[in-house]
Amino acid sequence: MNLIQRIAAITGVAFILVAILGFATTGFTGQMTHVTMESAPKLLGLFPVNPMHNAVHLLLGLWGVAAARRPRASTAYAAISGIIYLLLAALGFLAPTMFGMIPIGGYDIVLHFVLAIILIGCAFLASLREEVEMAA
Repeated sequence: MNLIQRIAAITGVAFILVAILGFATTGFTGQMTHVTMESAPKLLGLFPVNPMHNAVHLLLGLWGVAAARRPRASTAYAAISGIIYLLLAALGFLAPTMFGMIPIGGYDIVLHFVLAIILIGCAFLASLREEVEMAA
């Protein structure tokens, strides 16, 4: 297993754990939409979550674990999820509740931006490494 596969596996497992903690905080039902930043339960007292938010983390986690099987899938996972998180960080400023569906404002903006930079950077480095190995 190379580095990008480990990164996909680690982030995948981390997202699954965040989803489990999120569901422990919100339950599986409850306020799915029409959330406000103030009314949303906070994971670790900082990050607003709701069941839909937790489901998204679970899906990203499962995708990461599945992608970890192959280097190219891991690189694609890191690049695409990194771009998604970059867009979510920007959207967090404009629509902190994603139009009343998923709370992504507050501390989530910083977390999403940091995740985006790390994932995109890892994907870029993995792509460079693959090009160097193919040229050699």
